Amino acid sequence: MDLRQLSEFKRLIENSREIALVPSLETRGESLFSALALLFSLDNLNRKTSLLLESLPPSIIGLEEAQSWRDKPTIIINRPSADKISQIRYNKNNGRVYLHINAHNDSVRAEDVAIAFEPFKNEPDLFICLGFSSSKQIVHPQFRQRSDRAAVVNIDNHRENETFGQVNLINPGKPLAEIVANAIKAIDENLIDQRVSAYLLKGLKLYTSPQEFSNNSCQWIAELVNQEALSYIPNPCTTEDIEQLSLLERSIRKLEFYPAKNLAVLGLPYWENQGLYSNDIIFLIEELRSRLLDLKNLIVLWQPKRSLTQGIVYLDEKDRLKQLSYLYPGQYQESRGLFTVNQPDLSIIKKQLTNYLLSL
Repeated sequence: MDLRQLSEFKRLIENSREIALVPSLETRGESLFSALALLFSLDNLNRKTSLLLESLPPSIIGLEEAQSWRDKPTIIINRPSADKISQIRYNKNNGRVYLHINAHNDSVRAEDVAIAFEPFKNEPDLFICLGFSSSKQIVHPQFRQRSDRAAVVNIDNHRENETFGQVNLINPGKPLAEIVANAIKAIDENLIDQRVSAYLLKGLKLYTSPQEFSNNSCQWIAELVNQEALSYIPNPCTTEDIEQLSLLERSIRKLEFYPAKNLAVLGLPYWENQGLYSNDIIFLIEELRSRLLDLKNLIVLWQPKRSLTQGIVYLDEKDRLKQLSYLYPGQYQESRGLFTVNQPDLSIIKKQLTNYLLSL
């Protein structure tokens, strides 16, 4: 990412009086969670920041379709940075919308939160737009009316982007949460606390396919896991065991991705992972396959003894799994296989197995 753009982004943040975050609701939710991460980061910097939504995102928060909202109202959630609010959520019941706010060791007064169907009382001097490839896609009235009198930061990962901002943080094909994380680090690495990490991790976890992962993405996930972000998000990590969390962090850093086959491979040699038990492997696979990364095609190799290499394989194509069973006999059913090989060098098995699957 362009260091000059990051430097200018930092300058705009430091000199702004009021910031408006405008996330796209067309990016499977990644823009919204990235915006929330940025919102809490700027709170840590004591910047007055608001989140602009053209409509409530029903696919994320469980509401009815946007068409059910009369005239698709403009919604402004304005939260002063002085209040330590940890969560904002909505629900709709009997035609009424309820806003629920959780606070950390603090009380929230009615005047602290404003939901308005009207423009800002104080005009934003900085708009940060997330997930838009063109300014024409941003139909929010506040942006349309004021963007010509304010600075605009354009954060996006589309391959075609019109670079409509004074600052354009564009990285095609990379997770939006990763771009936002790097932008936050450019301001101050200390802004990424446990709460910010939770939203970054949620963006990476739920809205990024393995094909879009970069090595930096894996490093970010490992760092976020290490910062206990999992305790802040839905479907948190299933353990509080420090050893298992450490295993999860190490494993994420060692994952190798092969986008052409939508495949991820992990090797855990004996000399690095002595003392692993079957429940540790089960925990690790559950986290990687469903809770954390949603990996459908996954190979995990480990060594219960120096002389043995065991492998568990998950493939969504039964034909590939069947062919693999001829090479490495074992217990195979549906989309899963388990095998044991008398081989002390795990790296040999990993190379053979990976090359074979890539050749199919």
